[in-house]
Amino acid sequence: FTYQDNQQEQAKQLTTIIDYGQCIDIKDSAQYQNFSVVFIKGNQLQTIGDSSLLWTFNLFGITSHSVIEIKSSAFYACCALTCVNLDNVEILSDNSFAYCMALKTICFKKVKIIKDSCFCDCYSLQAISFESAEHIEYDSFGQCFSLQLAILPNIKSGEEGCFQSTKQIEFVPQIPEDLRDKLVSKITDQQQINQSDPLIYRQIIRMKLYHNLNCSLTLLYSKAADIPKESFQHFYQLLFASLPRVQKINERAFFFCSILEEVDVRCLRFVGQQAFAECCKLSTINLNNAEILEENAFEKCFVLNNVDLSNIKEVPNAFERCSNLTNFCCPICYYDPIDDKMLKERSGGRVCVWGRYQVNDRLRRIRKLQKKFRNQLRYYKIE
Repeated sequence: FTYQDNQQEQAKQLTTIIDYGQCIDIKDSAQYQNFSVVFIKGNQLQTIGDSSLLWTFNLFGITSHSVIEIKSSAFYACCALTCVNLDNVEILSDNSFAYCMALKTICFKKVKIIKDSCFCDCYSLQAISFESAEHIEYDSFGQCFSLQLAILPNIKSGEEGCFQSTKQIEFVPQIPEDLRDKLVSKITDQQQINQSDPLIYRQIIRMKLYHNLNCSLTLLYSKAADIPKESFQHFYQLLFASLPRVQKINERAFFFCSILEEVDVRCLRFVGQQAFAECCKLSTINLNNAEILEENAFEKCFVLNNVDLSNIKEVPNAFERCSNLTNFCCPICYYDPIDDKMLKERSGGRVCVWGRYQVNDRLRRIRKLQKKFRNQLRYYKIE
């Protein structure tokens, strides 16, 4: 569909591609936290406003050859964003693409200054191209641990440590060694980082010896029954984990595995505090046999959308800010106290998820009413 400025509010309710048509800008916060938007285009767009697409978690692409300026935090935490076709942009602002965790490549031909924290925490980012860039500000590519290629033919200066990577970054063309040393802060391997904490280090070494793992692991298979605390914390390359025998996943075991998409578990009974917190792309995990979920176990799993807790015995605020969770089955919990005062009173204010969900209690009441209605139809012989 196409709409003008006065129709933007209505567009938030639709799940489709958005075509801005003749609009010249996406206004500040226009699509803020709009989980339905998947793709945006606009032939006349010139400006993408401040925080206009912030937390638009399902947005995977945008294309426009007319955009000139992207303002602060415009694409902040667009976790699914992979396709950016904005080749005439001249101005980027601070945090424009921060936490775009699925973004792998970017190309801006006319940008001269890469602003503060513009692409920070883009953990999947592998290659960048800025043909006109002359200066890079502080932390522009902070924690871009996968970055390997930087095409910066006109770069002249930059602030110290504006690149952070676990890889050896190749600059094309080569830049002076003193400038390179200033720009790049090389992050050591995960096992070297953890040497400061002997307990964590021993646990990770034990896991590494058993599975022959390293921090660049992308696929994990284990027959272990227990995953120790912080075992795979900050494994930024991990995409898939198969743990068919695991019964217990301890505190922060997979914390901040930012591109982890699927976890195959069949016997899981216990999930520790923040075990999967900030796994922003996690969409699939089987919790049918889970009995205990500790505080914030799945905090900020923004795209998690299907959870069945049929056997749960204890679940505190385990799903905070899981804003895409639309299919949630749990026999013991009440939620959404903001929208439902009665539920707030019955639950004592306890909330186990964040958003609007249908609970088993409501479903049971609906089924009882349906059964009563069918019995009345039979009694009065109505077909």
